[in-house]
Amino acid sequence: MSGKNRGKKNIEKDLFPYGVQYYRAPTPLPEEWEMDIAHIKKMGFNIIRLRPQWRWQERRKGEFYWDDLDRLFDLAEKHKLQVSFKFMLETAPAWLYREYGCERVNLFGTKIMPGAVGAYYVGGWLPCFDHPKVREEANRFIEAAVKRYRERENLLLWNAWNEPCSRPIHECCCEESKKSYRRWLKKRFGTVENLNQFVGKAWGDWEDIDPPGMVGDYAELYLWRQWAMWSVADRLRWMYEEIRKHDKNHPIITHVGSCSVTQDVAGCTSLDWLNAKQVDFYGSSFPVFPEQHIPVLYHEGIGGMICDWIRSISPYFWINELYPSLHNWKEHIKAEKLRRWIWTTVAHGAKGILFWQYRAERLGSESNGNGLLNIDGSKNEKSEEAERIGKVINEHASLFREFSVLPSEVAIVYDHHSDLISRVENTPKPPSPEFEGTINYPYKFSLHGAYSLFWNSNIPIDWIPSQEIERIKKYRVVYLPIPYIMNEKMAEVLTRFVEGGGVLISEASLGLRAENTWVNLSVPPFGLERVFGCKEAGRVVIKKKRTLSVDKYGMEIPATRMMTWLEAREAEVIGRWEDGRPAMTISAYGKGKAILIGMYPGAAYMETREESLIKLIRLLAEEAGVEAPVRLEGVKGRVYPRMLVKEKERLIFLLNYSEKEEKIILHSPRIEGANDLCRVAELNKDNAGNLSIKLPA
Repeated sequence: MSGKNRGKKNIEKDLFPYGVQYYRAPTPLPEEWEMDIAHIKKMGFNIIRLRPQWRWQERRKGEFYWDDLDRLFDLAEKHKLQVSFKFMLETAPAWLYREYGCERVNLFGTKIMPGAVGAYYVGGWLPCFDHPKVREEANRFIEAAVKRYRERENLLLWNAWNEPCSRPIHECCCEESKKSYRRWLKKRFGTVENLNQFVGKAWGDWEDIDPPGMVGDYAELYLWRQWAMWSVADRLRWMYEEIRKHDKNHPIITHVGSCSVTQDVAGCTSLDWLNAKQVDFYGSSFPVFPEQHIPVLYHEGIGGMICDWIRSISPYFWINELYPSLHNWKEHIKAEKLRRWIWTTVAHGAKGILFWQYRAERLGSESNGNGLLNIDGSKNEKSEEAERIGKVINEHASLFREFSVLPSEVAIVYDHHSDLISRVENTPKPPSPEFEGTINYPYKFSLHGAYSLFWNSNIPIDWIPSQEIERIKKYRVVYLPIPYIMNEKMAEVLTRFVEGGGVLISEASLGLRAENTWVNLSVPPFGLERVFGCKEAGRVVIKKKRTLSVDKYGMEIPATRMMTWLEAREAEVIGRWEDGRPAMTISAYGKGKAILIGMYPGAAYMETREESLIKLIRLLAEEAGVEAPVRLEGVKGRVYPRMLVKEKERLIFLLNYSEKEEKIILHSPRIEGANDLCRVAELNKDNAGNLSIKLPA
């Protein structure tokens, strides 16, 4: 488990939560509750989530309104449904702002006025939670809510925060936030002189330090957004402790909206690794629409990527918001796509699923969207599909609870420092519309591309947060997407990994910058040039696609964004640029090997989708002794296998991304007997143990 002591309710052994977000005032309306709750149970769901909003429940200071929640708890209990209680402190009451002037302030000294948008339709989004009076008043609300509902038999858990993050990039710079920022710096550096020495600045006193007034200052923006990550986790810590003060028994969780590997790390800032330590277990929303949050980074493996990442920092996790549709009458989501998303989450280890939401929304910027059912509560093909899947999950709940993801032989390291400096370096200056919400920067592209390259090779991967870099020792292959930031500790761990027999594959820019954002004199630094047997001799940003010839395999791969040429010392040159300069090397070091690629294969794949990049990764993995654990024959389109295991038993998931039916043969692992739990495929087994499968689109 991640995080804290989980309390007395052992969800893992008792339940596979399969449910829906139901109530976010003012909808659904009270006259719809009885019918809806009964139908939710009939559909096979076992949990609903309620979102009590501070502004709704305490319109006048000290006067709490609980009638709606009381009745919903009663109806859920009547129909044997568990309840997830999610606090929505972000919708703060009007009196709070009037009494304390607790509005957030941007980089330029202007108040960010509270408003109503999307999930915060009732308004009040968002006060500054660095303000001590905001927390003091919120504590009264938390205490009243916890004491009122903690004895309810059907209360399953508390959800402490809705999608914790710091946004936009220029919040919050009020006086209380400035004090918090300075305290954080003081704790980290001890003295102003130490801070000055670290970043090369000339402050005379802590009081001289403000948030960066210009986003072009790499070092200051880099430090300030790290404080924002800490600040978000600090809110979770405070919230957890306040709930736990009044309830010793129920688990306390949170879930992120756009997790670390998908978010705009500066404009929508949080750090999952740190957040997960503040709660009993963690979860994520499931933003996989190409049309929605991350259009430029959409790829087939993105759903699995989200789950694999969250599992790396919280082995027991839920997908807390799986979206059955878009809003505002946008693209229609087919039932087949919803089916694929649901089973993707299970195949990648999720131990609970909640849909956002039961009925399609009828108000605000989410009008006519995000519902399993239609606005009037009538069924559709997606709700029928969710109901069918619910029957399978309920019938075999113990399988999905007890089986775990097959351990991988390959790990990708996610380094939030490299992510952040890449975003800072590519931050457009105001008033550019891309000042907020941009993910079109190299590190994010290569991170997604690296995962997608292994996904398309049918090689499952594990994520390793760089804070826990020591975990790489149990893997055969470790991949580093654009590792801009490197420190001595990380370099030592990577060196030992290769010495011990591991294969380390790194994209270009290995340790290009030090921890203070300065460019290092030699790349790679900290003795890694000996491990790789080479160093970077030069680099240039490229606007047009270039070609890297991999002599070793007789193939050519595309390069985008950046090209680096290498100075080989002890390494063998296995790839060159068009002009003959070294572009890819392999070095034997200790019992292992280190491979340096003088470009960004992940980013290049996201921008070109050329199959040669998949082939390169597959060949490098095979040479390291890594093979796909599920071997298929006859695939004409794109079929992606994943596996859960428990001792000698196997659950194999085949995800068909093709528009047509696929007829395939499963060669490995050998199957003694097989049963299609979903009842959608045709299975036939031959005497050799091969399983032929007819898999629908």
